[in-house]
Amino acid sequence: MRLNSFFFILLLCFFFPRCEEEEAFELPEFSTSGKNTFGCYVDKELFVYTRGSGVLGHSPISGYYSEGGKYMDFYSYANKDRFIGITDSIVKVGFKHKVSDALYKDNNGYFDLCKDLPSEYCLLKFDKENGIISGTFSFSVKHTKTGEIKTITDGRFDIKINIHD
Repeated sequence: MRLNSFFFILLLCFFFPRCEEEEAFELPEFSTSGKNTFGCYVDKELFVYTRGSGVLGHSPISGYYSEGGKYMDFYSYANKDRFIGITDSIVKVGFKHKVSDALYKDNNGYFDLCKDLPSEYCLLKFDKENGIISGTFSFSVKHTKTGEIKTITDGRFDIKINIHD
């Protein structure tokens, strides 16, 4: 009887494989259609939105543009403990420039933009009518207490944003 139970369980394993395939995580493809994608590498470790990311009450990927204040802000959670936010006042398509302000958070705490190291931000699309921003970025951040530096590379985003006049 015990042997029959073993074979029955073994058969179940073969006939009822896992219902959900594991996601293959990689940088999102470049796009400019408001797909709500965001990805980069933080010290060569992939940072992308995954299901279940974000914090209660916040979208895992979001953006904001203020016409009156002339600034743009967007962010993404990779999971509940990892976050990147970028704020910029230069809203000019196709113009590469230094990142104005950025924040990175992980289990070790908060990291601010390291302004004395190279950084680059390029807005590839800004569609006010449809609320879409797309572009690329790279920069370094420094831990607010320990001074540890992390390098953020190959950043790309294609985000639906809220626009306020």
